[in-house]
Amino acid sequence: TAYEVVFADWSSDVGSSDLLAALVADTLEQGHRSRQPVQILAHSMGGLVTRAMFALFPDLWARLTQHPDGRFVMLGTPNGGSYTIPRLLVAQEKTVRLLALVDFTQSQSQLLPIISRFPGVLEMLPPDPQHDFFAPAFWTNLLAQVGPDAGWAAPPPQALEAAGATRAWLDQNPPQSDRILYVAGCAPATPVALELVTRAGGRTEVRFHGSAAGDGRVPWSTGVPRNV
Repeated sequence: TAYEVVFADWSSDVGSSDLLAALVADTLEQGHRSRQPVQILAHSMGGLVTRAMFALFPDLWARLTQHPDGRFVMLGTPNGGSYTIPRLLVAQEKTVRLLALVDFTQSQSQLLPIISRFPGVLEMLPPDPQHDFFAPAFWTNLLAQVGPDAGWAAPPPQALEAAGATRAWLDQNPPQSDRILYVAGCAPATPVALELVTRAGGRTEVRFHGSAAGDGRVPWSTGVPRNV
């Protein structure tokens, strides 16, 4: 008989991989006794947590793939990061506005400094040829250009540096297997680039360019890993 085990927390980060590893090891043991395959279905950050787990615990991947139906499926995982994250950090993401509406104690400008400290948020920042989102100076300079009424706060330097190191480590351990699948959605506009525009009076405005080649949050070009 098949059964489902859920491992979920919207604020999870790559560091959660050790907790997931313990759960997967137990599930593999149960699957071995029942001769059932273990299949992992991971959405968004969950795919990065799972990738980190298999990189740190390769024996789990070997055990999972002993069964011919063992699989790891990613749904919209930001393997190359997502511009939704910088859009969120500069108070232009709809999700935070909706969260502020249901939070009767804190406004969006009060929530953003909290969210900007979450490792799982910063680990999804995208590498960018023009803007180093993992550099503390980028955010402090941008905040100075936008002005005091920006409504957001720069992420903490230590959190950014730790997230940058995690992103570099993930890039050094790419997923490569015919047992790994990626499901990419389709939406009219996916953010793919950030542009800084100088307005009259010297004020800086942050704009995001969109593309139809993505799921609304993650572009296909950076979401789908090579060899997957």
